[in-house]
Amino acid sequence: MFSYLFTFHGLTAAQTARDVLRGAGIFARLQRAPGEISGLGCTWALHVAAGDGLRAADTLRAYSCAVSGVYRRQANGYLERAEL
Repeated sequence: MFSYLFTFHGLTAAQTARDVLRGAGIFARLQRAPGEISGLGCTWALHVAAGDGLRAADTLRAYSCAVSGVYRRQANGYLERAEL
């Protein structure tokens, strides 16, 4: 099983996106982005269940949230870029 990580270049952008998803009935857990995808700076991520990934992506686009990347996270922790 896998899940999705939506990344953001700042805490405020990630918090805003989390609130947008919450309003749409999608649970998203806010966390610091893993080191292998954060690069330099303050990258934050929203962790979303696999079944909510597509709806979350559509909702974030509809509200013009500043998503910097989308990743699929496998059960073993492996991360890969995702297109939603």
